[in-house]
Amino acid sequence: MLAGCGGAKQSPAQGEQGAQQAPEQTQDQGQEQTTEPVTLKVGATVTPHAEILEFIKDAAEAEGIKLDIVVFTDYVQPNLALADGSLDANYFQHVPYLEDFSSKRGLDLVSVGAVHLEPLGLYSLDLTSLDQLPDGATISIPDDPTNGGRALKLLADHG
Repeated sequence: MLAGCGGAKQSPAQGEQGAQQAPEQTQDQGQEQTTEPVTLKVGATVTPHAEILEFIKDAAEAEGIKLDIVVFTDYVQPNLALADGSLDANYFQHVPYLEDFSSKRGLDLVSVGAVHLEPLGLYSLDLTSLDQLPDGATISIPDDPTNGGRALKLLADHG
């Protein structure tokens, strides 16, 4: 998910809208308008989010969006950087994590678009099957409530 933060924008008062649109209406209709590319500073975790942003960087620039990608190695700093205004958006989390993080810290962060959801899995250097996991074995799960909950559900679903 992409997350964004910002203050409430005031919509123009009645009567102001016409004045704001007047310059566009007086331009020569045959004249091509050129616009400067928009720079979007996006925080992302290394894999796969920053890699995905790097992959689409050229296509985004062709559409007038210059991506300034800031890579993070944890899940806390991208939201704090977004909240303090040093990022325009971030890309690394699902909605439940964003909502939990924002609520606990009193931040006004919101989802601005849905993206893929990272799968969870069990990983081992020694075991090749869940059947090989001995009774009483110790495993690690994510330490945040939303991803920890996903991990516990995955484990419960597989006995």
